[in-house]
Amino acid sequence: MPNPSSTITLLPAALAQWKLGKTTYYGRINPDSPTYDPDCPAAWPTGPLLNSPRALTEAEVNAYSEVIIQRGRAAIAAAPNGSGTSHQRAALMVTARRTRSNSAQAQAE
Repeated sequence: MPNPSSTITLLPAALAQWKLGKTTYYGRINPDSPTYDPDCPAAWPTGPLLNSPRALTEAEVNAYSEVIIQRGRAAIAAAPNGSGTSHQRAALMVTARRTRSNSAQAQAE
């Protein structure tokens, strides 16, 4: 099995894993941008040409994925009274669906 620190991941695959667009990514790596993120790794060119594909190591991709996951979990934990938990949101969706189906049945009768 290849070593993750030496396995190359092309930038489009990394962006797909992070669920980011190119504009968002380039904002995160630009220190002058209001969306700058010092934890976001900058991709490097795979060849000598200006339009050479950009890549990251698999280890860089995985490390930033962990940063994204930890930030999301911290945001959920910091929500007042657990209002941001996925269990509560799912319960609200189920209730809404039941209400909608009950009202549709009542109209049919």
